[in-house]
Amino acid sequence: MTWQVQLARAFVAAHLPGYDALRRFKRRREGYEPDLSNLGSTLHDVERLLRLLRGQGLSLSGRRVLEVGSGWFPLLPLIYRCLGAERVILTDISRNLDDGTLETARRFLWDNLPEIAGRLGFSPEQPWLGEGRDLEALGLEYRAPFDPADLTAPVDVVASRTVLEHIPPRELSRLSAEWLRMLAPGGFMLHAIDHSDHREHSDKRLSRIDFLTWSDAAWAAITRLGNHQWRLRHGDYHRLFAASGWAVLAEDTHSDPGVLETVRSLPLKYPFDTLYGPEELGIVASYLLLRPAAATPS
Repeated sequence: MTWQVQLARAFVAAHLPGYDALRRFKRRREGYEPDLSNLGSTLHDVERLLRLLRGQGLSLSGRRVLEVGSGWFPLLPLIYRCLGAERVILTDISRNLDDGTLETARRFLWDNLPEIAGRLGFSPEQPWLGEGRDLEALGLEYRAPFDPADLTAPVDVVASRTVLEHIPPRELSRLSAEWLRMLAPGGFMLHAIDHSDHREHSDKRLSRIDFLTWSDAAWAAITRLGNHQWRLRHGDYHRLFAASGWAVLAEDTHSDPGVLETVRSLPLKYPFDTLYGPEELGIVASYLLLRPAAATPS
């Protein structure tokens, strides 16, 4: 599928009256099949985040976790519970999760538990996962639409995967300050960020940083149509979080050799042509473990 067709479908979906109700009806009738390739990348990202966490002697055991942008398929919250989280609060700007997608995630994890447990380093003995059929029984809580101001009890962990790149920078700065407010003493944040052009995921004719060849005005027009991806790079997130009172405790990045080979020949637009070096532009994924700056030794 070309990115233009994908964008047109997203635009129609966002503006067609009754589309959400139609989608929910179709899901109830036909079920919901997980994207196995996305599940594989999810597990890969969890492995990278867990290496950061365990490298600092930290864990999710007994923690109250808030997941930012839980989406349709809550595999990550269930994995967090398997890793010892006491409770996971799933959040989103609109309601996507339903009984069908919850059961699909639970069933997938249950059916593949020995393999996933071995890969991520937790016990395959998780009887609650086989018995639970609703959010409460699974140790989950769903809040959508979510307003951080409504959360009164503190959380120990704020976590996200491939979500922050979809949040406008000004809004992300505001949320970062809110996350700092809601964090319990000794808490931390875990984020996996995808810096690649998401259109490339379905249109392999594009470079993974093709969106950096578009002017701000042109990319803003595409974003308004439904792409909703921002172009902050790895260092930009460092600066944004630092300005909000966070410090990076540990990090990992993934650079694409193919991007590094071609970045100098791409017709990059400002500011990417002058304010960023090829090495930073070649970073297509970041994994960050953060703590409040006041609690982090300098």
